[in-house]
Amino acid sequence: MSSLSDSDVTVLTANNYVPWARNFRAVAQEKDVWMLFTGDEPILPKPDFEAMLEEATDKDGHAGILFLQITYKMNSVDPVIRYEITGMTPNQAYVYLQETYKFDNVRARKIAEENLANLTFSPSEPAMTFVNKVRILQRDIRDAEGNCTNAMVMYTITRSLPKDRFADFLTSINIIKDMPKAKEVTMSEFMGRLVFAEAVPPKVASSTEG
Repeated sequence: MSSLSDSDVTVLTANNYVPWARNFRAVAQEKDVWMLFTGDEPILPKPDFEAMLEEATDKDGHAGILFLQITYKMNSVDPVIRYEITGMTPNQAYVYLQETYKFDNVRARKIAEENLANLTFSPSEPAMTFVNKVRILQRDIRDAEGNCTNAMVMYTITRSLPKDRFADFLTSINIIKDMPKAKEVTMSEFMGRLVFAEAVPPKVASSTEG
C-alpha cells in the first residue's frame, strides 16, 4: 500500500467539513479502505498501534496504519480535533466527525459563498492556482445544494485578475461577449484563453492575435 503524504489530504477544522469530507472520501477510496470507515467492512475492533505496525501485510493492519496516518499524524484533522477521536475505531471516528462538524446545508452554503465573495487573487500566485481555489468553492456550494454556475465562476475570476497583467485576456473575453447573438463563453474556451494569456506576455499576445 502506498503511503500518504501531507499533500494528499485536506485538514479538518471547525468550518470546512464539506471539502474535508469530499477529499477524505477520495483518498480512502483510492486506498481501497473507504468501507472500513463507513462500517461496511469489519476492521480491528480497537486501535492497537503496535499491532498495526506488526501486521503490515494484513489488510486490517493496512487499514489501521492508514487511519493512523490520516488521523493521528495530524495531517487530516486539526490537532484539537485529533484528541477528540483518540481511541476510536476508524468508523467510530468518521461518524463522530460527521455528527460533530457537518453543518446543515444552509450554513455550509453560506460559508462557501462568503469565502468565494472574499477570495482575492495574489499577484505572486499562478492564475491556475487561483482558478482551482474558485472551482473548489464552487463544488462546496454545490455540495451544500447551492447554485454556482460556470458563469459565476468566470465572473469571479475576471473581476479578480490584475488588469495590467491580463489586459489582453480581459479584452478578448469582453469582445466575445459583445459579438452578435451574444455568444456565450464556454468554460473550456475561457480556461484556454487564460492559460495562453499567462504564458505569453501582453505585448507578445497582442501581436500574435493581430
